[in-house]
Amino acid sequence: MKRGHIAAVVAEASHSAPGRAVTADPAVLAARTIAGVDIGAARRAAADFLSALGIDVDREEMRETPARMARAYAELFSTLPLRLTTFANDEGYDELVLARAIPFRTVCEHHLLPFSGLAHVGYLPGERIVGLSKLTRLVEHFAAGPQVQERLTKQVAECLAARLRARGWGWCSRRSTRA
Repeated sequence: MKRGHIAAVVAEASHSAPGRAVTADPAVLAARTIAGVDIGAARRAAADFLSALGIDVDREEMRETPARMARAYAELFSTLPLRLTTFANDEGYDELVLARAIPFRTVCEHHLLPFSGLAHVGYLPGERIVGLSKLTRLVEHFAAGPQVQERLTKQVAECLAARLRARGWGWCSRRSTRA
């Protein structure tokens, strides 16, 4: 997101209703400006959801919880566009390229509960190669949003096969937490 875009959001937010607190925290503003995300509607839905479960969101301690909940889920479900720069394998590398212990976090699509883990991703170079940091970005990209481990594995594998024309690939993940 461009700095000018954040400044425009701050300027727009400063004209909010009197008596309402306005924050200029870039992390909060970034969540408000994620394409396709309506933070206001998400906040209202979170308040309705919590109220339906018998949670009093009008208590002072809970007043900001629906907004925090909406921002947290917006962040969990967002990702930057994947820019996977590849290079010709002119040197003929044919050894396993492996990135170990890539942390990932996502949300189970069946229960919308967060889970995280570690992934180990490797490939046998074919026509193209990619830097190790890009394997981390690949995992992060596909982990954004509601997900299951099986699909995450398939998406990473298909991307490696298509973009690198890899001769082979491997994935191993271990879920470390589930709330």
